[in-house]
Amino acid sequence: MTTHYTDDDLYREAARQHHKATQDPDYVGIGEQMADEKVGDTDTTWDELDEEEFDLARTGIDELLHDAADMSRWAIDAGADHLEPHERTLAYTAKDGRPLIRIHFAFADEIPEKNREGCIEAFTNHLQMLARVTLG
Repeated sequence: MTTHYTDDDLYREAARQHHKATQDPDYVGIGEQMADEKVGDTDTTWDELDEEEFDLARTGIDELLHDAADMSRWAIDAGADHLEPHERTLAYTAKDGRPLIRIHFAFADEIPEKNREGCIEAFTNHLQMLARVTLG
């Protein structure tokens, strides 16, 4: 069967829909999703906070969602390749502390954690050197 689209068309459309799903988060829904979740590493859940503190946190989350960078294509590509995003990132910062470069990693399941960490350390060393040379 002849199709009128390419695999890249599918990836682009999936990324567009992924991004669109994050663009208009439901404010009430944010609170509903927070309610029974623990706050960080504590035993306190979000809904155990007083109403003012809960609303302040929900507003902060809403702002973070609205300001989030569009990583949709990266997420779609990583998932299609069966890669797992790693929690560590690399950043090169300006003298005033602003990030100038940030690199995110995703690894295949069969790569052990120690090898992932080794890879990230190698990238860290190269990023620092390259950024100093190219960015000053």
